[in-house]
Amino acid sequence: MNVRIESKDVRLRYPEGLRTVVDGTLVLRGSLDAPVLEGNLQIVSMSYKSSFEDFLAQFDSVGVQQQSSALGQMRLGIHVEGGRNITIQNQLANVEARVNLDIKGTVNSPSLTGHVEASGGTLSFQGKRYSITRGNVDFIDPLRIDPSIDVQAETAIRNYRIILGINGRGDRLRLDMHSDPPLSQVEIVNLIAGGKTVEELATTGTTVSNSDALFKSG
Repeated sequence: MNVRIESKDVRLRYPEGLRTVVDGTLVLRGSLDAPVLEGNLQIVSMSYKSSFEDFLAQFDSVGVQQQSSALGQMRLGIHVEGGRNITIQNQLANVEARVNLDIKGTVNSPSLTGHVEASGGTLSFQGKRYSITRGNVDFIDPLRIDPSIDVQAETAIRNYRIILGINGRGDRLRLDMHSDPPLSQVEIVNLIAGGKTVEELATTGTTVSNSDALFKSG
């Protein structure tokens, strides 16, 4: 086989919640026993409106129901990129992004490597809106889809600039917080959770929260 496929304004709806329009060129080559699909796709527009957990859950089931077929064994070599009209809108974030990804492996067992970068937007945490100053999602594991996340965002609470850093792998995320002017971690946690400093909480007898409890509840 040697089949060239020219795509123009092709609309994709996979996984659930993701809507993508792409242009590009794909080539299907090889034999029926060992087909290969490769090429380059340019994202014209992309929007995602479901939760991040729902998005990751789509990949958890990849390859579970493998079947011995030409389609399932098809090898992939597809480069996907896009720098505009890419948005993520859900209860957590409203983000514009740039994408540069490679899809390899097979249809039954695909792998994803590359980089997604937030070019602007906001995220919500503990009922407050934060402006994203840095946002990167890197897919670096060639054997499984396990994103490495590095996000920084900031907001103003009273007279303080609060900076959040969220980083880690998949469901193993860590929260780091600091402020300007500087406050202790305990003071920042309680300023975020209740809008009060430790001294103000002490006068009312309110229990002081910790960062782990704050992150789990948010």
